[in-house]
Amino acid sequence: MQALIEQVCGVAMPIRTVGEYLKRWGYMPKEPFQRAYKQDPKAVKMWLEQKYPKLERRAQQERAEIA
Repeated sequence: MQALIEQVCGVAMPIRTVGEYLKRWGYMPKEPFQRAYKQDPKAVKMWLEQKYPKLERRAQQERAEIA
C-alpha cells in the first residue's frame, strides 16, 4: 500500500500512518457474513472437492494467483 501511494502520489509515509488515514476515512476491515461455526460441513466439502479445483484450473490457465 505504501509503495503504491509513493508511486502514484510521490509521498512516502509509514504504514501506520496509512492505516490511521484509512481508519479516519471509514475504511475498516469488514466482519465476515457468516462465522465459521455457522458453516455447513457438507457445503464446505462440496466446495473443496468440486468448485475449488475448477477455480484452481482456471487460475492456472489464466496465469492468475489465488490468494
